[in-house]
Amino acid sequence: TMSLLDIKELSVSMPHRAEMTMGGYLKNILNADKMSGNINIGGEIKNVDFVETAFLDADMQEMLNVPPLTLDGDVSMRAGEIAGVLQAIADNGRLALDAKWNGRGEEYGMTMAVDSFPIDLFLPTMGLGALTADVEVSGKEYDPMSPTCTLDADVLLKQLIYKGKAYHNARAWANLANRPVLINSPLRHQSVPM
Repeated sequence: TMSLLDIKELSVSMPHRAEMTMGGYLKNILNADKMSGNINIGGEIKNVDFVETAFLDADMQEMLNVPPLTLDGDVSMRAGEIAGVLQAIADNGRLALDAKWNGRGEEYGMTMAVDSFPIDLFLPTMGLGALTADVEVSGKEYDPMSPTCTLDADVLLKQLIYKGKAYHNARAWANLANRPVLINSPLRHQSVPM
């Protein structure tokens, strides 16, 4: 029925290219305020060069790439709140994302752990290599000029390979709760009046 959508398993398979599966349920799908559910996704991208050729011009094809990638995730919804986790594995690197969003209260939060994730496989011409970092972001409202808007962001760059050199232990954080805005990093500490 329209009040319950139960997905035992939805699979998409393109042999030697990509395989994705999804399962879970959604309740009250016609009422966004009451909609709830849980969806699991997973799969493997092996070779999607044909997509790049079809949708990207030659310059973009050289700059962007989608390497072999394994994805595993889960999204849950409860009365206007959406929370999800996603893990992506490429080569020997891992990216783990845990995020939440509340549309009614305009609240959001995200933590991301990146361990030796091969940026060079996605952006081969940028000179970037493996990235290891931790990111935390949380806030309320989207208009940074609003006096009730808050944002906390903390980025710890543990290691980034750039043009063959390793850069270690850089940290940047920003806070938009009490004016003025504080932006801190190892290279800069300044107040920016709003």
